[in-house]
Amino acid sequence: MDLILSAIDILMRWDVALALLAGSVGGVLIGAIPGVGPAVAIAILLPATFSMDPIVGLTVLLGIYGSSMYGGAIPAILINTPGTAVNALTTYDGYPMTARGEPRRALSLAYSASFFGGIFSVICLILFAPVLAKVAPMFGSREIFLAALLGLLLVVVAHRGQALIAGALACLGIFLNSIGMEPVKYTQRYTFGQDFLGGGVNLIVVVLGLFAISQAFVLLMDDDEKVHLTKLRGGMFQGLRELARHPRVASVSAGFGVLMGMIPGVGEFTAQFMSYTYAQKSSKRPQDFGKGSSEGLIAAETANNAVPAAAMVPLLALGIPGEALTAMMLSVFYVHNVVPGPGLFQNDMDFVVALYLALLVLNVLVLVFLLFATKSLIQVVRIPNRFLGVPSDAQLCGGLFSAQLCHRLPDRCGLWLLWLCAEAPGSARSADYSRHGAGRYHGGEAARWHGPGQGTLGLHQPPHRIYSVLYHHLGPGDAYPPRLERTQGPEGGRMADQNRINQLRQAPVAPQKLFLEGSWEGGSGAPLEVTSPIEGSVLTTLEGASATDVERAVAAARRAFEDGRWAKQSPAARKKILHRIADQIEAEAVELAVLGVRDNGTEFNMALKAEPGSAAGTFRYYAEALDKVVGEVAPTAPDVLGLVHRAPVGVVGAIVPWNFPLMIGAWKLAPALAMGNSVVLKPAETASLSLLRLAEICAECGLPDGVLNVVTGSGAETGAALANSMGVDVLTFTGSGATGRKLLEASARSNLKRCYLELGGKSPNIVFADTKDLVKAAKTSAMGIFRNSGQVCVAGSRLLVESSVHDEFVALLKAEAEALRVGDPLELDTQIGAVNSEDQLRRNLSFMDMARAEGGQVVTGGSRILEETGGSYMAPTIVTHVARDHALFQREVFGPVLAVTKFETEDEALRLANGTDFGLAAGVWTADLSRAHRMVAGIRAGVVHVNTYGGADNTVPLGGVGQSGNGHDKSLHALDKYVDLKTAWIQL
Repeated sequence: MDLILSAIDILMRWDVALALLAGSVGGVLIGAIPGVGPAVAIAILLPATFSMDPIVGLTVLLGIYGSSMYGGAIPAILINTPGTAVNALTTYDGYPMTARGEPRRALSLAYSASFFGGIFSVICLILFAPVLAKVAPMFGSREIFLAALLGLLLVVVAHRGQALIAGALACLGIFLNSIGMEPVKYTQRYTFGQDFLGGGVNLIVVVLGLFAISQAFVLLMDDDEKVHLTKLRGGMFQGLRELARHPRVASVSAGFGVLMGMIPGVGEFTAQFMSYTYAQKSSKRPQDFGKGSSEGLIAAETANNAVPAAAMVPLLALGIPGEALTAMMLSVFYVHNVVPGPGLFQNDMDFVVALYLALLVLNVLVLVFLLFATKSLIQVVRIPNRFLGVPSDAQLCGGLFSAQLCHRLPDRCGLWLLWLCAEAPGSARSADYSRHGAGRYHGGEAARWHGPGQGTLGLHQPPHRIYSVLYHHLGPGDAYPPRLERTQGPEGGRMADQNRINQLRQAPVAPQKLFLEGSWEGGSGAPLEVTSPIEGSVLTTLEGASATDVERAVAAARRAFEDGRWAKQSPAARKKILHRIADQIEAEAVELAVLGVRDNGTEFNMALKAEPGSAAGTFRYYAEALDKVVGEVAPTAPDVLGLVHRAPVGVVGAIVPWNFPLMIGAWKLAPALAMGNSVVLKPAETASLSLLRLAEICAECGLPDGVLNVVTGSGAETGAALANSMGVDVLTFTGSGATGRKLLEASARSNLKRCYLELGGKSPNIVFADTKDLVKAAKTSAMGIFRNSGQVCVAGSRLLVESSVHDEFVALLKAEAEALRVGDPLELDTQIGAVNSEDQLRRNLSFMDMARAEGGQVVTGGSRILEETGGSYMAPTIVTHVARDHALFQREVFGPVLAVTKFETEDEALRLANGTDFGLAAGVWTADLSRAHRMVAGIRAGVVHVNTYGGADNTVPLGGVGQSGNGHDKSLHALDKYVDLKTAWIQL
């Protein structure tokens, strides 16, 4: 304690405190200048400290040493140019955030991660310095070599599908690094008899050649469209809150930084790629790394800033500098009469403690300074590109010459050669950041890196990827295969090739937690296994939300509603966030589609359009609709003003089925959020993964904490708790009729919450003999029942065919059904995917037994197929001779099973069409327009298709009558579910 008090007394001196402040702020500014860096600044400023009090001079330079990496992240994030060499990895995820309009979030998160790494490192060192000082000497040349070799192997492994390229570039990196004098122990290495090679090829030259010069020229060539800056939710301290959501990544990364910093010769690079590797492998979203992943940015910056304090252990305890920068600090200590080594800990322990406390304080000072400076810093991205290019080149050249680097021939040649590699026509960088590149959104267009094995030896790689292999950084692996291809998918989303899908399907899925008030939380209910219907393997586990957990979610939603963090935002503000969510869904369309297919078995080609494609369109539709909802002025007496307001209801409970979770989830979320409500969402236990990711996307796009909460678990426990909650104002549900009845009963028992139910269907598809094109009708009708293995609520599961064309039409249908390719839903040529679960498949097959027993004739299908895969697959099935009283006519199968019934007259067709308790959808095929109108008027259904089957957009409602429910999703009418009408009666 006496040592700590003595150290505090030293730091409280006004000149020491001022020196620490000046050094800390100066270090940030120096780190932000590409090419200068802390070593150069310390070398330049060291003579200026000769006349100072030793503790003051040391404090100034220590501030520069400890804070420069904070500054290096600023240009890395804002202009894709690392301020210091070790900030290169920050560009991987920092700049993509800026490119999509989130520079403030990226900077805040980088500062927070650096702060955590620095504080963690200092605290560890204060507590464990004596022990660490004994461990460090155990690492000799062999151990250091093995650590470096491990790093190279990790880099090669991380670049899956490109091992030869990665290995070749790693060897090139080793060769370049072996030229000239070894910087720590000054051992002579390769110079090839040339004196000018004695200084080697400096790392900062490589970094600036790859990043700064090429980026500056790109800015000169680029158009002046700037990144759309969006307001960060939670203000400048959002980074700290977001960091708290990833405690494991932050802690492990800081641990790597401390450990690697203590080992001489290892340092930031090894710490970073180990941290990045760990973060990517343990992430729920490994494919996001390299595209703006918050976890990736946390890993890079936390490990980066945990090293400097740790590197002081071998320096102070043993007198051994771990790298060039600490070698520079060794000279600083010697100049000021401080001799590092074992004697320092024995004779000057108060100095050591003061040093560590100074590092602790400077991290706090720098964080406060940067958080308040962020608003000004992000204005850099508003400067027109043509004005950024020339100053950027001038600035980096000034930095290089101040470092006395570019006057040497090998450095000049290396700098321009690497720039040409990065800037060459056809290279990845040229494609990525050209006039309409992927680095920014242009009218919603997005680009995709995908497809392994493209290009030659690394020159068609993005420059940061070349750098990662040359200098022991980890590339984002699956997230950045090497070829840039801009292809448009459905609903503006992006298509993927089979290689990309295969990469994504192998990504591990971490155990899933509950999403409560912006954080991932554990549940107290029974956990659930998630089994993929593709091959029957266990994908992951879900937390089970108990009634207590559900009430926590409802309470969080209520707090968010009552304090107005969302409901009281202007319509324009809510619109921006909903648009941002839509953009991000589109940006992740392929990833979301693959995740959903792995979870529920829908064929990928359909899932890409129906899930993220539809969801993005739904969020965008309601973003535009929300400020078109207006109040009314009632036609009252002249002395009275009657106003009708539409107010948000409060807390909405949404229970979503497993067949199209993202699409149907968006149908409920988007209008509820548009009207200012908070939501507690309960996905189906067999299809929760895509909705959990959607919740995370909403948070990342600025939706305030608590506005959207997701609880997973069984319907019997979690769903029942939500239905019975007294805190839920409106309950919206899509699913079976049996569950819908239970929800109505729960509403009656609890608070009489409004219930909107979209239930099952047994939809008739009616084919008259005058249909102009029976082939087209057969093809469309086949997909109307068999798509998604018949697991569509509006599926045309009852085919009513006029007897004169019955046999012909059934033959056409049989041919269509047997031509469909059923199989692995993640294969692009698959047309029909898997049944959602083994339970559902058994239920489907039980209907086949009943159909045969009741006299139905199975024309094709009727059995399980592909059982050897371990998955749940059923052949498209057609059953004829189905009578009105048969189970197959009356009950919803929810599988690829078509019941066929003959009719003779239009009246009989209408009676058969209305011959069930359902009333969701229907189809009519006829060339007679008058008949079409009569059938539309006579059929009891929420939607009737004429001369087609399936297909509708957000402008029309979807819902049913009878036992198909009472609620409508989609269209402007859906907004009415999520508002209360309030009358203001004003006496004038």
